[in-house]
Amino acid sequence: MEHAKTSPNQTLGVVAFSTAQRDAILLEVERLRKENPDLEHFFAEHPEGEDFFVKNLENVQGDERDTIYISIGYGKTPEGRLSMSFGPLNSEGGERRLNVLITRSRLSMQVFSNFKAEEMPTTGETPFGVRALKHFLHYADSKELIRPTETDKEPDSPFEEEVISTIRSFGYEVQPQVGCAGFYIDIAVRDPSKPGRYMLAVECDGATYHSSKSARDRDRIRQGVLEGLGWRFHRIWSTDWFRSRHKESERLKEALLEAKAFYKKFDEEAFVAEEKKTKPQAQIERVEVEYDQGAASYQTIDISELSLRSGETIPDVPTHQLATDIQKIVEAEGPIHVKHLGIRLLSAVGATRSGARISRAILQATAIAEQNRWVKLDGEFLLSPNKEISVRGRQELAGNERKFDFIFDGEIGKAAIETVEETYSIAKDELVKSIAEVLGFSSTSKAMKLRIESVLEELETSSELSVAGGVYRAQA
Repeated sequence: MEHAKTSPNQTLGVVAFSTAQRDAILLEVERLRKENPDLEHFFAEHPEGEDFFVKNLENVQGDERDTIYISIGYGKTPEGRLSMSFGPLNSEGGERRLNVLITRSRLSMQVFSNFKAEEMPTTGETPFGVRALKHFLHYADSKELIRPTETDKEPDSPFEEEVISTIRSFGYEVQPQVGCAGFYIDIAVRDPSKPGRYMLAVECDGATYHSSKSARDRDRIRQGVLEGLGWRFHRIWSTDWFRSRHKESERLKEALLEAKAFYKKFDEEAFVAEEKKTKPQAQIERVEVEYDQGAASYQTIDISELSLRSGETIPDVPTHQLATDIQKIVEAEGPIHVKHLGIRLLSAVGATRSGARISRAILQATAIAEQNRWVKLDGEFLLSPNKEISVRGRQELAGNERKFDFIFDGEIGKAAIETVEETYSIAKDELVKSIAEVLGFSSTSKAMKLRIESVLEELETSSELSVAGGVYRAQA
């Protein structure tokens, strides 16, 4: 009720760790609403989809509010004994539920618990979801991370060693293989103004990572949990690093400067608060997790691998030779739209505009490639017979290539299934937005929304996803 009085314009949600706690909160809210009819406007005037709610942990997927209250529910007995049973967090995958929960608030989060993190005895055998909860409670209480564990482990690869060398050349100290919340971070960068604090986690993903769904899923969860605990992340793909080291080095330098500026501002605000002799209420800062962090970047073919050369005229190239180049492009970039294929072929010869003769030559060569079963044609898309469809982020593509129409339905569908599997269940609007973000689009146009919804309907029909009450769930 205090929130309704003091912040009526901010939406609110309450999450309980158990159904029993949820029901108890609902009863108390109903009683207080009857006693405070003047506050009823708070429960009725928020935009559609932003109503006040009280839910248990399993049902909070997809629900965002300005402020989230978390009621742990489980706690110490009257005798002071703390049971280490925390419902769904004790189960396998419990960290996923915590990951989703701590990213539901836009502005602030308050945690209600009758015990503190230091009262939770944890070991390596404690369920990971419970260990993550301990770190979360410590951060909520102190706004500081439990001190990460430094190890004597060496960098995992020459790639990581090169990244470390680059960071050091910028004047920063680094520590490889730092442990936190049961995870290991590839490279942790120290804050120059406060050497005991890490300001940035740098993750280095090798080429095999792109093809490993389990690795991507595991890292999405890990990054989500650690971001919820205050870590800032920067990810570098090995393929991008070796192809365009200068560009990736500049991106890395920018991320380091942003992290440094963030902590400088954080310390200044903390100093001002201390000067005022007030103890600020610990809040969880909203860290927007971009879904595309879990999707490999769209990898374009190295044009030097093609037989085409700058200055050539595509219609004058032997059809079989052009078909071979088309096969190489599809193997590297498939599924690929036929128009996108045309852009790639034109760029190989240094041209920007097509015409009737060029289009005819590409169509004839595509037909040869299909007849030889080098490629498969599905509508306006070309697929490689030997390549599984993967989800790819398109943030780095040029504007004329970064079109939603150039994305195959199967890739949209796979993004949908992976997103639902990651979150267990998710509201339709949130799912549509998440799919677009995974594929590299920060905003969703009406046409994109209709296209994604059409793919979701196909997944429902094929029973690959189930939906009830506007909430999607993965099939068991």
